[in-house]
Amino acid sequence: MRKTIAASSDPFGLSLDTAPSGGTDSYARILAGSIPEFLDGTPMVVVNRPGGAQVNAMRQVLDADADGLTVQVAAMGGALMSTMIRDQGIDWFEDFRAVAQFGETNQALVVQTESAITTAEELLASIRARFESGEKTTWSHPGRGSVSHVGVTAFLELNGVLDMTQDVPFQGGGETRNALLSGDVDFSASGVHTVPAFADRLVAVGLLAEERDPVVDNVATLAEQGVDFVPTSSPIIVAAPAGVSDEYVECLATAVAKRGRAQVIS
Repeated sequence: MRKTIAASSDPFGLSLDTAPSGGTDSYARILAGSIPEFLDGTPMVVVNRPGGAQVNAMRQVLDADADGLTVQVAAMGGALMSTMIRDQGIDWFEDFRAVAQFGETNQALVVQTESAITTAEELLASIRARFESGEKTTWSHPGRGSVSHVGVTAFLELNGVLDMTQDVPFQGGGETRNALLSGDVDFSASGVHTVPAFADRLVAVGLLAEERDPVVDNVATLAEQGVDFVPTSSPIIVAAPAGVSDEYVECLATAVAKRGRAQVIS
């Protein structure tokens, strides 16, 4: 039996031996690498379907047979917002069945190391200074309606600089980060767990959260920095088409729970 995890992420992460990519993709690869031993050795293959704030991934899963061979690793914040803000022909609660939560991604404001910006307040000061000189600051995100887009938009609006910036949407977290790495944009928002892999080139200057990330705990929160923001995080879950059997859900949920810290939903 061959199971596939469809992850809404970047387009170049199509096999298990690729470099780290988007935040959801990273979680999917961790799961795919650790769960087979709890499923009698059944292999799991990550298939990336970027774009649409996870809508493309959701559609692939829904187009598949409800036999449990195709499931989705979803960042639930973006998955829900992308289907509730706009009519995508998808009703998440009707079309999917949540199986288990096995992670959570906290969003961080990220800049290039060479920018010399180290705090959220310094980022805001840079945005204001550039606007006064006649230039808008650009920032990337993995699609309008995504958690990153909504969280950063709220941060900019609350601090009075939204109109001084220009957002640039991309397909997935990998493309979003690549735009920052290449200098095509000035800052970005990324799952903080993806930043350490690029520590020589990128730095997180603030976490959109009340408390520090339990894993990447060296990034100060915006609450600590005294900057206005809206807490932004997203549970990472495994979801299956609504028609899968109770036996399948129980089997997969148990396997996910055994592979580490996880919360069974169904």
